[in-house]
Amino acid sequence: MGARGTTHACTSRTADRITLAEAIDEGFLRLGISTREFARRIGCNRSALDKWRTFGITPDSQYFARVMDELGLDPADFGMEQK
Repeated sequence: MGARGTTHACTSRTADRITLAEAIDEGFLRLGISTREFARRIGCNRSALDKWRTFGITPDSQYFARVMDELGLDPADFGMEQK
């Protein structure tokens, strides 16, 4: 268990809900690419990607849309609407 009582990656999933951090982790693994390659594809640096994954920070809207597109996810599943 990590800081603030959280668990890492997919182990904190409850019911059918998944966090954005978990979706990102599962997504690049499913695609068979590295974090570096995923960051390149969505146009951010790996440091930013690591913050989203580690601390659960939601990316800025431009990156959020790219993450959703790259992973084929619905923004509504994460409480957001894509504009």
